[in-house]
Amino acid sequence: MNTAKMYISKLGMLSAIGQGAKANYAAVRASISGYEDSNYAAPQGGEGSPLLPVKMALVPESILPEIDDAVFLLGAYSRWHEHLLRLAHLPMVEAMAGYSDEQPVPLLLSCPEKYTQQPDQLPEHFLSDLIIQTGLPINKGLSRLLHTGRPGALGTLQMAQTLLSQDDVPAVLIGGVDSFQRPELLRALLSQARIKHGVATDGFVPGEGAAFILLTKNPALALQHNGQAIRLLPAGNSKEPGHLYSDEPYFGEGLAQATRSALSGYQGAPIAAVYSSMNGEHYWSKELGVTIIRNQPQLAEQYTTEHPADCLGDTGAAAGAFLIGLAAQAMLESSATSPSQGASLILCSADNASRSAAIIVNTAVNTAVNAVQTAQKTCNDASI
Repeated sequence: MNTAKMYISKLGMLSAIGQGAKANYAAVRASISGYEDSNYAAPQGGEGSPLLPVKMALVPESILPEIDDAVFLLGAYSRWHEHLLRLAHLPMVEAMAGYSDEQPVPLLLSCPEKYTQQPDQLPEHFLSDLIIQTGLPINKGLSRLLHTGRPGALGTLQMAQTLLSQDDVPAVLIGGVDSFQRPELLRALLSQARIKHGVATDGFVPGEGAAFILLTKNPALALQHNGQAIRLLPAGNSKEPGHLYSDEPYFGEGLAQATRSALSGYQGAPIAAVYSSMNGEHYWSKELGVTIIRNQPQLAEQYTTEHPADCLGDTGAAAGAFLIGLAAQAMLESSATSPSQGASLILCSADNASRSAAIIVNTAVNTAVNAVQTAQKTCNDASI
């Protein structure tokens, strides 16, 4: 079985700052923040101090689709579970727009991270109900849910490549969905002083949203930039022994090792941009620093560092997919006079041990592929 190359075909995003991949990219580039006071309130200091609204980055309720009647009648859903289904709906449909192959697509979905002191995050039938909710051609038998949090979408890439290497799998949909609108989790995080609130400034702003990427092995169906297709390379994955909920010493080696693994077979242009899941907590800066130092030779002399949680809030399990999508959109939106924006490095860390890194690159598309795309565009124009 030949190993398939993974090209990005379509993107879908929904966050507090916009609906659609282009809208989210434009808002992040303009440094538009989705932070607002939420309906959740907590003491601004210790117990007994005045209540203060918790600042969050939430998707406007008005743009979310209603739960499908068929899903509603099945019941057994909490408000939070229903909210995740609604968040995933629009960006999934956006990422699958125009998909015309007869074969249903496997879905590899990054789901909310499991915390030791919290109940299981999603019911077993979440995947089935998501398929009903969206009405999309999803191959349930080949689909998987991952509960590793922020790195989840990157962690699916080896699995996606294996699936695409099969003759009867033309495309794979990867993505993530999450929301911190869960009172018991918010209470726990506030008690740990992890949320930026009142006198606690070394924390993060909880967010929510969903992002999806349709991967194809056919470069003719890939997003293109100046005659180059946007390709996603398999991720490097590792574990951090000294993670947030561990008693082990924290040296930041987990992310550095994941990055070293992702870069091990890469021989392309120096990394021009680093996209990080850092959310504002001081904890994450150490491992980013260690990662940069350990892998400095493969970075461009003047690379940029992007951490869009400044605008989106912490999007949890959707973070990896958001970072991939924003990096891809940046390549598409770059100047038409530039032959290539260079490669981008995606870095994601979970609250628990999981660490992942992946590379997104421009790769030359041959003349035959360009001819196919020109013919397809001609046919489409003629049918309008």
